[in-house]
Amino acid sequence: MPHSASEYFDQGVEHYDNSRFEQAIACFDLALELEPELYTALHNRALAKFELGRTESALTDLAEVIRQAPENAGAYSDRGYIHLQSGDTGAALADLDTAINIDPENAAALTTRGSAYIRLGRIKMALIDFERAIAANPENAEVYKERAALWERMGDLEGALEDYSAAIDRNAENALNYLSRGLLYGKLTGMENAAAADYCRFLTLADARTLENNSREIFDFFDKSPAPFLLRRILPRMLAGSRHPALPPAIDRAAGQCRPIQLFLDWLTLQQMEQRDPLHYYRLHAIVHFYMGDPEEAYYHALRRGAPADGVGELPDLVSAYYLIESAKRFHEPYEELLRQILHALREQREILISRKNPTDLYYAGLIFYANGRLVEADEFFAAAESYLPAAYMYLQTLRLMSADAEELIVSKIAGLRAREAALLPEEAYLPGFRKRYFQTEFSHFFAPFQQYAHYREIETVLATIRPNGESLDRGDLWTAFEWQPEKRAWTEWMIRREALSSLGKFLVGILRKTKKPNLIEHQIQITEGIAQQLEQDNWVLTLRETAADFQRDARLAPNWQTQLSALISHRDFPLIQYQARLVDYFYLRGNLSIWEALLMYYYIACIKDSGEQNASLADIADPVDKMPEWAFDPLNAAVPASGCAALLHWLQKFRDYCQTAGSVDPDAGGPMKYSPEYSVFAQDFRHYLAFQRESAGAEQFDSVYSLKPFFEGHTN
Repeated sequence: MPHSASEYFDQGVEHYDNSRFEQAIACFDLALELEPELYTALHNRALAKFELGRTESALTDLAEVIRQAPENAGAYSDRGYIHLQSGDTGAALADLDTAINIDPENAAALTTRGSAYIRLGRIKMALIDFERAIAANPENAEVYKERAALWERMGDLEGALEDYSAAIDRNAENALNYLSRGLLYGKLTGMENAAAADYCRFLTLADARTLENNSREIFDFFDKSPAPFLLRRILPRMLAGSRHPALPPAIDRAAGQCRPIQLFLDWLTLQQMEQRDPLHYYRLHAIVHFYMGDPEEAYYHALRRGAPADGVGELPDLVSAYYLIESAKRFHEPYEELLRQILHALREQREILISRKNPTDLYYAGLIFYANGRLVEADEFFAAAESYLPAAYMYLQTLRLMSADAEELIVSKIAGLRAREAALLPEEAYLPGFRKRYFQTEFSHFFAPFQQYAHYREIETVLATIRPNGESLDRGDLWTAFEWQPEKRAWTEWMIRREALSSLGKFLVGILRKTKKPNLIEHQIQITEGIAQQLEQDNWVLTLRETAADFQRDARLAPNWQTQLSALISHRDFPLIQYQARLVDYFYLRGNLSIWEALLMYYYIACIKDSGEQNASLADIADPVDKMPEWAFDPLNAAVPASGCAALLHWLQKFRDYCQTAGSVDPDAGGPMKYSPEYSVFAQDFRHYLAFQRESAGAEQFDSVYSLKPFFEGHTN
């Protein structure tokens, strides 16, 4: 624990650098208590306050810094920046002029004054200040970003791209620089992949606050360029503390796109494919995540098999290696050293690779060289694998790029490719596009259809150059390329649900049996025993029934099961509260709790219930903000939209805030009483509160903003 002002100051700076502004302010307060004249702590406290929107208090602190240190150019510069952000351009210029008079090479002040001049329409003066700022500090990323915005405003898109890139080169961890460049790429024809890469890197780097402040741009982009797995992964961060609960249609579409694919991945997990066939399991995950728009996850799956072993000349899996490098490019992950190692291994093993005549390896070796600008080496590998149809298409491409006088040969090869295509079954051909097919759950077939889909996407630009105008094309994104046969989907869902219920039920029975009876009254003992018996009955029936309908028929719940569950999750002496959350998971998975009711219960356990001495175990419960997307995107849920779940979570948070401020006064705490009733009371209070909000706004208007009409109608999943 710190003991001196300087130690508290250093701790405050660390909190500030990690965007923990409240903690930073607390540390700076302690530093100032020990050393009131430590104006650097006062200065940094002002910056932290401004980050939290406490502008007037921040300005007061900076005024005191200037009183103590009237020659402090940084204080004038920062106060000028705050004035500018608050819309007071005149006050901003006065402070910035003073800062620059004190320190003519203050790059931050020059940059901010340039921005102020832009607001006043004094473009030449702004450019002069930006040039001075760059001369004073060529590594200042902020000035390049500001000048890029000016070039973009003036219509000089090339200059804007150059300066945004310069800003990124100087500060590769600034999320907003990638967003700005991505927005610009999005305006340019043919730059969709570059825009997507910048958006992906932005999402990798951005914190919850930055995501929330830029949510409209994110949703607009991914509405036009869907990335369902990526949206699913970043949704919890976007919802954390969100003031914008009305999610756009892109989120509900993403949930619908994710569910069939995720069901297949869950099936592979159930079948232990990672242990039975790890090579194809990791290949498939890399391919699926890549084409479902989440290159970061694709990268980490490909890394399992695609990275060369240190100090070993052996080749990595080349399918994984290709997607490892291409995924890294898609979210701006440094990959140059990995690529160097892979290319070195390919060159070292060239003769062995060609002699083995493995068409897949030869094809992907060629793709790795081709995608990274090594056309001569790519051409050699494609030629060696020409009997493999995707390689033959890529060989045609390298011939075109490398041989100006090969037109006759190219025409001949196109004719040969067409003849080969004509001899194939429709689902085996590439020229018409990828034909939709059913998911294959058999062990021997699970990977092959996805491999063919990947080939189609890898060669689609070549296909476009030889497909005659007017020829049909089935161009499908991954989520449209595969579908479930209804009976097989129902069976697969039941197999997954049955295994999860069996595992979770056995675990919970053990916990319920170990519950300390002295802590419970007779009624609570009866409830605990009743639920334990229900779980044991379920487990017995699960071993006998082959369909969900048979299970529900033969393992009926007691008429008062929901009352018993409500009483159990309300009880503060139940062994550990995370087990109460697992009970909610169980009955949701069983199909007896709607997502609405499950979310209410989960929120009650994590955020409302008085857990007494068990508060420490709250860390073991998933945050409702994390749980909501998990359930909303759950393949076993097809009834409740993700936007409705997000809206419910938003109103739960508002209800909690309302109850904590409107409660009766606790004389011991000197503030409002903690709102912590029994679950049944909480649920009733919340429904009345939400109904009042809906009535006040007008039901039609409320329903048009929030997808909660099914909640009021009592729909279940």
